Amino acid sequence: MNRIAVCEVYYLIEALYNVGGIVPERPLNARRRAHPESIGAQLARMGFKPSPLLSIDRLDEEQHKYFRTLLSRWGIK
Repeated sequence: MNRIAVCEVYYLIEALYNVGGIVPERPLNARRRAHPESIGAQLARMGFKPSPLLSIDRLDEEQHKYFRTLLSRWGIK
């Protein structure tokens, strides 16, 4: 899976599961409770700009599997 595909998965997780702009279950945010950082801020720093057509229905099979893996790993239902 290429870098753009991975960024799209992370972007969709934040878009669908954020609470006040942060995905609280994300391990990095659990470690940085005092100063959590949104996935979107990190993606912006990388120069990632999602397609306006991006949606969970447009993920390929590999991206969808990674999406489900992250949700499971982070305990998001």
